[in-house]
Amino acid sequence: LGNALLLHAGQGIQYEEGVGVTHLVGCVRKTSTLAVGIGCGIRLDFLLPLRRQQLVQASPELAAQVMIQGLINVLEAAISVGTRRVVFVSSSMVYGDFSHGVVETAPCHPKGLYGILKLTGENIVRDYSARTGIEHVIVRPSAVYGPRDVSDRLVGKFLVSAMRGETLYVDGIDQTLDFTYVSD
Repeated sequence: LGNALLLHAGQGIQYEEGVGVTHLVGCVRKTSTLAVGIGCGIRLDFLLPLRRQQLVQASPELAAQVMIQGLINVLEAAISVGTRRVVFVSSSMVYGDFSHGVVETAPCHPKGLYGILKLTGENIVRDYSARTGIEHVIVRPSAVYGPRDVSDRLVGKFLVSAMRGETLYVDGIDQTLDFTYVSD
């Protein structure tokens, strides 16, 4: 897997060791966080900004700073250390409302600030790739779940309701949703 720089909206910097992976957790809005990783001699095989939709609802201004300026900071850092490829984790929210599944070639009509910021991020990544030659991959997962998930998302809500013995409701017999386990 290699080394990773995991970044979020928080203020602190934290190191974590994993199986063959060193993580530096810090804030993408601060170029000093990126410099710490580089200064510590952590070879960055890839840079992964972590974001949550809840941030957009709680603080739209902070969300824009993290998701746009933070992404630019990550891309600049990636280029400065010779990173070959960046993986941008976007969201199926860039498609907006869709009734029957969606394919990657479907037009994007994001609904809400989160989808708009994610689509903007995709365009920023494409622009950096075109201008600098850095390779990129954009993924658009849907309904991500797994360890460290929050309870106010679909899977968490279902699990909490099930543990309480409550009835689980699905709105409409024809409803479908692709779930993505976080490690996938």
